[in-house]
Amino acid sequence: MPRLTVDGREARVEAGATVLAAARSLGIAVPTLCHSEALGPRSSCMVCVVLDRATGRFLPSCEARAEKGMDIDTCSDQVKALRVQALSLILADHAGDCEAPCTRACPLGLDVPGLLRLLGRGAAGDAARLVLETLPLPRTFGRICHAPCEKACRRGALMEEAISIKLLHRFAADAAGEEACPPLRAESRRRVAVVGAGPAGLAAAWGLLGRGCAVEVFDERDRPGGGLLDMQADFLPPVVLQQDMEALRAMGMVFRGGVSLGRDRTVDDLAGGFDAVILTAGKPEGTGELPQNVVLAATARRPMKWAVRAAGAGLAAAREAVRAGPEPYQSRLGKLTETEAATYVAGVPQAPSTVPAAGQGAGFSADEARAESARCLHCECDAADRCALRDLATSLGVTASRVGRRQRPLEPVLTGGGVRYEPGKCILCGACVRVGRQADGSAGLAFQGRGEATRVAPPLGRGLEAALGGLGLACVEACPTGALSFVSEKGEA
Repeated sequence: MPRLTVDGREARVEAGATVLAAARSLGIAVPTLCHSEALGPRSSCMVCVVLDRATGRFLPSCEARAEKGMDIDTCSDQVKALRVQALSLILADHAGDCEAPCTRACPLGLDVPGLLRLLGRGAAGDAARLVLETLPLPRTFGRICHAPCEKACRRGALMEEAISIKLLHRFAADAAGEEACPPLRAESRRRVAVVGAGPAGLAAAWGLLGRGCAVEVFDERDRPGGGLLDMQADFLPPVVLQQDMEALRAMGMVFRGGVSLGRDRTVDDLAGGFDAVILTAGKPEGTGELPQNVVLAATARRPMKWAVRAAGAGLAAAREAVRAGPEPYQSRLGKLTETEAATYVAGVPQAPSTVPAAGQGAGFSADEARAESARCLHCECDAADRCALRDLATSLGVTASRVGRRQRPLEPVLTGGGVRYEPGKCILCGACVRVGRQADGSAGLAFQGRGEATRVAPPLGRGLEAALGGLGLACVEACPTGALSFVSEKGEA
């Protein structure tokens, strides 16, 4: 049994075992993308690289055999830097969106395609719960949001009018009726003070309450809402804002009105009585040098024209106050060439936007909401929440600026046998190819071309269904990205 050292700890493994197996036998995590215990090593991605200090060589741990006397380093800055470099090269050749442009454009991060998918199925109740669980002040923003998501809508950019996302959001929020709030998560036992009860402060409170924090909101006014209270009733009916305030109170928000920062309370005073303090009010007076766990929201540095952007700043401050994890990596297609644009919408029929029969003020009926939702191109990735590539990029801190502009052109999507194949998202790990080889070899995808022109595609001019045979499920499960998915996940079947 070879005896070696991994990160300063001794490991003994069976003869022929890999360095990766040796590390895992000690509970040491080494990232992989192309590796599969069932399919065997391939060492194409190189994100599992480690350093053998005994020889000074860098090795793909999923393939290198464990040998006596090895002194393996899996986590030094030098090793991590090589992994980031390997991953950045993969991502530069990755043509796909993690999240749809409309979701990225939303300051509150609403899952727009998910909402539209539910509405398209007529599941208004589920759509209502989605907006309640993912948005602060969902009823209010269904009416006053300036809809940056619609400006980002790819349907509007490539075909006819953008989807009427704001009206659909409003329809879903109204369907919630007087339902109060999402279920609270586990108690964090942290007490947080929020200064300012405008959109930013209320959004911060909502974000903290959803994480189980005890939240007290302080404001000069005797009612929460800030500038929202001054809006015209025909633009924002008071009953709508009141419903959102009641939802926050039901979640546990405590409001302290008539309190002026600097006159009645100081930042030092609040910092001494709470685990964290978030300042959202515009240019708070008397703060001096901010004490340390105190978070200054962007709205406290400069006024924001749009309430939804202020609310987004409040959510960001809430994440900072509770030290939430890093934001997930975002792969973006970016601007499409004329040829790519034609490829993207190939086969999509024209469908002008739906106009509410009762007028914009009344909003959509259920049938109108279903028809408008059906126009969605579903630009999001089905595997965004389970993508090994994205998870690894997030954990290693890889940013889009490091990756640079994508190098790979967008290619046509193939469908067949209930499976969808997006070649642009393929990282050439070969998992789907190996699935076919381990079967009888008569089905599966294949490598084509050489060098930079290498691609995975159906062999011999076959269609996707004929190429996959009965291996569609196995290939989808083996894919570490969203390159292979089930057609039904896009709402196409």
